[in-house]
Amino acid sequence: MIRPLPAAALSQLSAQAYVDLRCPGLPLAVYREICAHLRQCADVRADILAQSATAFDYSQSQAGGLRLSSTSNMDGVWQQVEAILQHYGARYGPWELVDS
Repeated sequence: MIRPLPAAALSQLSAQAYVDLRCPGLPLAVYREICAHLRQCADVRADILAQSATAFDYSQSQAGGLRLSSTSNMDGVWQQVEAILQHYGARYGPWELVDS
């Protein structure tokens, strides 16, 4: 199930938790760029999720989304993560929270 990303979704993460996000149509290269930016934030882990579609579609991304997690309680860092996601969301479209 996919739903819009709530404004405070990231700040509610606790240690060892993760959140899966996606931005439909976002190119794989941009997902890689976002991961590189997010990994520069202290204790943030960002991984690209595999695409789950069974048929190739040029209008869809080759990535399934991002998985964000942390290794500590990072109250101040999540603001930086949200700013990065908002920057790309403003350019490529809104982020959606993916329920695993």
